[in-house]
Amino acid sequence: MVQKFVKKPVVVEALQWTINIDEMMIFLESMDFKKEHYDSSFEDSRLRMQSINGIVYAKIGDWVIKEPFPTRDKQFYPCEASSFEKSYKEVKSKG
Repeated sequence: MVQKFVKKPVVVEALQWTINIDEMMIFLESMDFKKEHYDSSFEDSRLRMQSINGIVYAKIGDWVIKEPFPTRDKQFYPCEASSFEKSYKEVKSKG
């Protein structure tokens, strides 16, 4: 018999990338990111990161999400702001 399932919610850590690359570098430091991962040779500045699917890019305004179940090849990934807002809601801390 076919059953139906609902995916359990997963809490993730994320930071929306603003013009401030230093703030993003602090967020990414646990992945040993270096400034050379920031690629400004494109018309729109982009942050280059390695994922299990190859090189992916975040642009200013995107959210960078820390993978809740990290693997060696995928610890962070970008998400466009409009998709992020549809998929995630902020967890309010108690206190």
